Amino acid sequence: MIGTSRSLPILVVAVLSATPGSAHENRIDFFETRIRPALVEHCYRCHSAGAKRLRGGLRLDSRARVLRGGDSGPAIVPGDPDGSRLVRALRYDGLEMPPAGKLPDAVIADFARWVALGAPDPRVESEAAAEDAAAAPSPPTHRSPSPGWVFVPPSADITPPAVRASDWPRSDIDRFILARVEAAGLAPAADADRATLARRLCFDLTGLPPAPAEIDAFVADDSPRAREDLVDRLLASFHFAERFGRHWLDVARYSDSTGGGRTRAFDDAWRYRDWAIESFHRDKPFDRFVREQIAGDLLASDIRSADIDPAGAAALARRVSAEREALVATAFLVLGPHNYENQDKDLLRMDVVDEQIDTTGRAFLGMTLGCARCHDHKFDPVPTRDYYALAGIFRSTKTLTPGNVAGFEERRLPVAGELAERLAEHERAVAELESRIQSARAELAALAKLTSEATSPASPLAGLVIDDADDRAARRQRLEAARKDLERDLAALREKGPAWPTAIAPRDEDEPGDWRIHIRGEIRNLGAEVERGFLTAAGATSPPAIAAHESGRRELAEWIASPANPLTARVWVNRVWCWLIGEGIVRSVDNFGNAGESPSHPQLLDWLATRFVAEGWSTKKLVREIVLSRTYGLSSAASDAARRLDPENVLLASAHRRRLDVESMRDAILLVSGELDLTPGGPSIETAEGRKADAKIEYGYRFTTRRRSVYVPVFRNGLFEMFEVFDFADPNLSTGRRVATTRATQALYLLNSPFVIEQSRRAAARWLAAYDDVDDATRVVRAYREVLGRAPSDAELAGCVAYLGAEDEPLDDASAEPSVDRVTSERTAGDMRSERWAGLAQTLFACVDFRFLD
Repeated sequence: MIGTSRSLPILVVAVLSATPGSAHENRIDFFETRIRPALVEHCYRCHSAGAKRLRGGLRLDSRARVLRGGDSGPAIVPGDPDGSRLVRALRYDGLEMPPAGKLPDAVIADFARWVALGAPDPRVESEAAAEDAAAAPSPPTHRSPSPGWVFVPPSADITPPAVRASDWPRSDIDRFILARVEAAGLAPAADADRATLARRLCFDLTGLPPAPAEIDAFVADDSPRAREDLVDRLLASFHFAERFGRHWLDVARYSDSTGGGRTRAFDDAWRYRDWAIESFHRDKPFDRFVREQIAGDLLASDIRSADIDPAGAAALARRVSAEREALVATAFLVLGPHNYENQDKDLLRMDVVDEQIDTTGRAFLGMTLGCARCHDHKFDPVPTRDYYALAGIFRSTKTLTPGNVAGFEERRLPVAGELAERLAEHERAVAELESRIQSARAELAALAKLTSEATSPASPLAGLVIDDADDRAARRQRLEAARKDLERDLAALREKGPAWPTAIAPRDEDEPGDWRIHIRGEIRNLGAEVERGFLTAAGATSPPAIAAHESGRRELAEWIASPANPLTARVWVNRVWCWLIGEGIVRSVDNFGNAGESPSHPQLLDWLATRFVAEGWSTKKLVREIVLSRTYGLSSAASDAARRLDPENVLLASAHRRRLDVESMRDAILLVSGELDLTPGGPSIETAEGRKADAKIEYGYRFTTRRRSVYVPVFRNGLFEMFEVFDFADPNLSTGRRVATTRATQALYLLNSPFVIEQSRRAAARWLAAYDDVDDATRVVRAYREVLGRAPSDAELAGCVAYLGAEDEPLDDASAEPSVDRVTSERTAGDMRSERWAGLAQTLFACVDFRFLD
């Protein structure tokens, strides 16, 4: 801690009192990918309904049976791995299961983690379900009873419900919310005060805090359009695009490195990041946003063939820009985590396809399609045939480049104007030198045969006549020297010449086609061939014809982005609702299937989805409608009745209190310290000029940039430390809603991180310089308002002023180790003053009111 007085820890205790955040992991996915397969492979033979002989009276094929246990009692104690018989048996601790041999340590660790997470398990059976229902409290009234709702197209005839308090709603959204609140016998919370609302809006829409002057202006503006004007200004800001671009990068599992064994840098990944940000800035229709990511390279062909006058410079520039955007967008399919050094290239290729299917399903459709690689989906109507219908599309797409360590496809971007002319001239010069080098090599090869063939006229030694061996040796020597000179010239030309811009982008295979089912998911156990197509349950009973010479990505993009698709619009409006409200209408935002949660307000979800499509798939219009609702502007102070009847605030009788994401925290700290660099776009990875990042770039990389956090490199094997501590999205997974934990390591980071300490000192220096004409009390108020968006309470102000003006106390025991006070006692009064202000700044950065949005 920076502080130099014993009174500062008391202040820290007063303002750091933390409240737990909302911890919500995608734990069902963990069960499905790590636990269920191990149970099926190693346990079901003796411990399931299908066992020839049930051992120990224990069944492990449903959650109820696992909790009930067998002859020896419950198999697990949720939350207590060490106290769970199942975990002890797997560890061979007294019991030994499976008896044929101990499972790998990694599998045992997965079971221990699963139990520690509370043993999430969606499996039910009729008897167990009945028993669970009898033992459990009545189901909450906010759950939807229809498991297949997501495949039914939303109705365009939904009307907002009538409400008793008809003067309360500001919008139709409010009518849907209020109707459920009233039905539960509750009343909405009061409206949030204007200062709180301004801070909420600025962080939600831009990821940056409002300046005190902005808060004052909003509070003082008594016009009926005050809120609308603030929202419109924030939506028009490029910072809105950076904020929502970062949200999408979570969904797209964006990273600047491949991960895997021998990780590689995605040098051009930043182009995709900038494309996403620019798309939100221009409010690109979401259906186009989808199409470009799945089939942008094929759409680029359409752009080239469009009726645009190529002679017009402006028209040509527009066409080239559109082509570039469409091509860059397809990096979505390539940016996944893969082990490129896998020597089983057939397996590697199928793993890439599987990851593309899974990410596409989660990101756009809210479906866990990867489960169907080995068997029909256990919960949703996704048969294995549908999975391999999609696999045929992605196997017909070239993503990998061959090699002992494979690579990823990169393509040249179209160019226009002066750059195009410079590149053309450069390539002509390169081609000429390459031709001369090739001629010299051909002559050297001829001389190696002791021949007397005529020399090439392109050779720098053309016209010489070989009479004897000595002439031949001399000629070879002169020719070899000339070749080396030419190669040096070529290397220099390439180094100093303009670089052709490239992008990570796939292309269709030369011979696309359908693919065969992999029985049990095994790549060499092939079954029947499946025609390329889509999800039959979602309206694709007759798959559209796919051109024989194309992969089918174009048709897939059109199907996903179609207004008739029952999934896409719902999934996107639910994501936006979650990012603004704090929870989705469907809380499992990446899983709309039967293993996910049902919508809390199904009619509102469908109303938003149909309205979103009708208004041109505009994300900004959707955001504007949500944040202008009275629901969004409620206070987070829930009534006692609401906390008792709806403890998770599913009905939204009040606002959710939310912790800031790590990017907002870092950017706000840098903004307050005066260090935030708002330069937009461009490469993230800092390397020596002219060099590309090497394979080891993420090991020991120094995160020194002061740019906005969306531009900080994301390395799969080495995240920026602050990102790691404060629950940054796992870049290996498509993530629509981040975990929000409260851990001791977070408080320790804010108290000990060199980054936070440095920025605290810079903030203190700025406050002392900028407010040198006021007393400490006034300066403290301004500091509070900059960091927390509010003035200090009387008690806080008194504590801060007392700390800032306190005299250093002598040590009580001269033999005790020197304290921070004793070490710094010889400093000048100015030094001590700066250190105290820095301690105050760090305390404010660490306090709960900074980290949370009310």
